[in-house]
Amino acid sequence: MKKLKAAFTIILYLLLMQSVGATMQTPNSLTYKGQKFEIVDYDPLQPILLARSINTYLLGLTDMNTGCWRGYVADFEVLDDKLYLLKIHSCSDSTKIIDLATVFPKEYKDGKVWAWWFTGSLNIGNMPNWITLWYKNYDNEIDLFIEQGKITRLVTFDNSKTVPSKKFYEGKMALDSFYHSELPEEILKKISSNITFRIENTEEGSMLVTRFNENLPSEVKDAISRVTEKIKDWPVVFTKGKFTPTSEFVFLKRPIKN
Repeated sequence: MKKLKAAFTIILYLLLMQSVGATMQTPNSLTYKGQKFEIVDYDPLQPILLARSINTYLLGLTDMNTGCWRGYVADFEVLDDKLYLLKIHSCSDSTKIIDLATVFPKEYKDGKVWAWWFTGSLNIGNMPNWITLWYKNYDNEIDLFIEQGKITRLVTFDNSKTVPSKKFYEGKMALDSFYHSELPEEILKKISSNITFRIENTEEGSMLVTRFNENLPSEVKDAISRVTEKIKDWPVVFTKGKFTPTSEFVFLKRPIKN
């Protein structure tokens, strides 16, 4: 019965992942040089769990939820340029753990397990400077390159120039209201249909307007560009140490004529 329940849980997990894949998940952690980082892009525990058919649900970690579909959190640490697994615990209760000595009887030593099975790269970060429901950006970011559990190379990045914006996430309706309130009346009268365009920021702090829909009068385009320059509270984002333009498509509704 337990095996049937576990199989059903896995199937449900896969189906739900397809529909809510954008939900940001509770990250695994990695301690490096005394600092705790979040593992952003990959779960280095998965290869060994799959290879050995280890089911954490059957081992007691049953609190799978929309923010932690894999059903567990794994804590790692880099010591002497090697990647070690320290702990596998519940998503919501770090004191509810799996006994590593039982799961890895041959590899378990001095309270940890050398992650010899992992080859690949890990993107890690700490000091988050911008958090949404589906995205997180970090002041400190590192790419770790690992071969059979040994660190072969790393690259560090400084994203501390990032400046988030709350207004950016008010969405398209707020932008629509902004343009309607700022555009001159004579320009609004020239708008005979709905308008779409894209706005994005530059590293210098200016705003660009691109991808207007066709057959839009030049004076309307120019007026929208001038109004766009008034947008000050817009996110400035640095990822992997480089500026990343942040854009949004605007749907400007045709004004209702009385």
